[in-house]
Amino acid sequence: KLKTVQRGIANLEKELTNCQRELNYLNQMYQARQEKFNKRLTAAYKYGPMSYLEILVSAENFSDLVSKFETLSYFLRSDISLMNEVSGIKEEISLKQKEFQTKKRDLEKQRAAYANLKKSTDQQQKQKVILVNKTEEQLKKVQNDRKSLEAALDELEETSRQIEAEIRRKQREEQGTLGTGKMIWPVKGRISSHFGSRYHPILKKNKFHSGLDIAVPSGTQVKAADGGKVLISGWNGGYGYYIAIDHGNGISTAYAHNSRLLVKEGDVVYQGQVIAGSGSTGLSTGPHLHFEVRINGAPVDPVKYLP
Repeated sequence: KLKTVQRGIANLEKELTNCQRELNYLNQMYQARQEKFNKRLTAAYKYGPMSYLEILVSAENFSDLVSKFETLSYFLRSDISLMNEVSGIKEEISLKQKEFQTKKRDLEKQRAAYANLKKSTDQQQKQKVILVNKTEEQLKKVQNDRKSLEAALDELEETSRQIEAEIRRKQREEQGTLGTGKMIWPVKGRISSHFGSRYHPILKKNKFHSGLDIAVPSGTQVKAADGGKVLISGWNGGYGYYIAIDHGNGISTAYAHNSRLLVKEGDVVYQGQVIAGSGSTGLSTGPHLHFEVRINGAPVDPVKYLP
């Protein structure tokens, strides 16, 4: 919305500049015509009607009289035309000045609206950062408490089951095939943890791992493994900022622990489109992408679907 307002301000500033340029041109034209008209008025006042009559009387013959009359008529018409032109330019200047003032007021309103919107957006962003920082601090405290962490992982597994149910429900609402059927790697990096039962680095015991952990620096571009429709895009305590995409035929993918999300629920994405920036949000030991492939909501080994 800020960009829309900025574009509106830029357009108004351009219109205002053009309006000012036209107004300057009209003023220059008016001054030139007015100066010419003033000279004609001075001449007319100096010589007066008798001078015109004397010119006609001085004609040597009828042909000369007609010629002098036509000359005087021409000057008279020119004076009338010049007077009308000066009057018209003056009226046009008045209209252009009103247009300029209207655009100037509109620009001031747009700038005020932008300032208020930016202030509100900045406040919301600060509140969001505070909330995320607070959440991250709470998660770090949980990671220092083994029992609390184990409870959190149990909750995460329950959340995973809820996500499975949610994906199934949303997939039933979708029709047709959205993906190509052939996936690509969402990021390029080293696999730090495979799918299946694994030794949990924090709990120090085996836990089921529902996807692949790919070690990449924070902020790495995360790409859609295949084309599809975004089912979920938001925050989950354990997954952090994550995205789930439906590819049709019961196939979906999930991308977790991101630092930022670039798509929203309902968006249609193409294969290779950048959908997020990787990170270490949620229950995470460091920057990486947690990537899942799910069939009808249930997690399966992603390696079987990647080239």
